[in-house]
Amino acid sequence: MKSILEEFHSGKKRVNIGAISIKTAKMLNMDIEYKNIIMWKDRLSHIEKHKLEYISVNQYELHINMIPDIISEPDYIGKSKNGNGIEFIKKIDEISMVAVRVNNKNELFFRSLYPISKSKLANRIKSGRWMKYS
Repeated sequence: MKSILEEFHSGKKRVNIGAISIKTAKMLNMDIEYKNIIMWKDRLSHIEKHKLEYISVNQYELHINMIPDIISEPDYIGKSKNGNGIEFIKKIDEISMVAVRVNNKNELFFRSLYPISKSKLANRIKSGRWMKYS
């Protein structure tokens, strides 16, 4: 199986990066289970601006290729501030958040990937916006 970066480097313009599980949908009280999440190639240029926020370029690329794992086995999940997105959080070597947008047709699209601090994680948990994925 090719990594996300290999898929895009081979010429693909979009990649299926995962699906919303029943468990995730129930935890977030959303009717979107089993819907595929699509990542368009243009999102790579968007997340490129976060490259230097990672410890190294290798870590940045690792986290890109781990996006499906972050979605399928997050440590925490929550809804975006405006409620039209889902946030998946996982500690690999660093803590990363994957943001997924839910449009008005309940289609799911990858929006962003970036590292977050321990304090941001703690604040979002304390506020109730993010919950332990269990």
